[in-house]
Amino acid sequence: MTAKENQKSSCCLDRFALTTFYFSSYLMNCRSFEGPEWVWLTGYYIRSRLIMSQRLVKLDLTNEPKVPQAIRESQEILLRLNNHIRYSPWRSLPELTQVNGEYCHASCHSQAWSIGTAIEAVYDLLETNARRKGLEFPPA
Repeated sequence: MTAKENQKSSCCLDRFALTTFYFSSYLMNCRSFEGPEWVWLTGYYIRSRLIMSQRLVKLDLTNEPKVPQAIRESQEILLRLNNHIRYSPWRSLPELTQVNGEYCHASCHSQAWSIGTAIEAVYDLLETNARRKGLEFPPA
């Protein structure tokens, strides 16, 4: 093995070791990451939470009320986003936040992507609620 190949191999092993260490320590303590949180992912989280709750009901794995619980959780998250929009001087959602939604200095104050995924989540929440009540969505 040449010196260059050895150096490249060593670099890959170092990266692998660092990645393995990071993920194993993260899995052991999920609160260990203290970096910024992307706000736009919140909308996708809500959407997937609603979809998966409906699929679990169809599978009938347990008798727990999954859809009402998912709706309630989604409403709570969207209420926090709404409060941020209402009290923000930008009347928008930021790109990033720190832990628990605290201000992140590295973030832009208004990002369309964050607002867009929140709007999609609201639409999905309304649709889920309507289906649960046996109503047509969107209303004609």
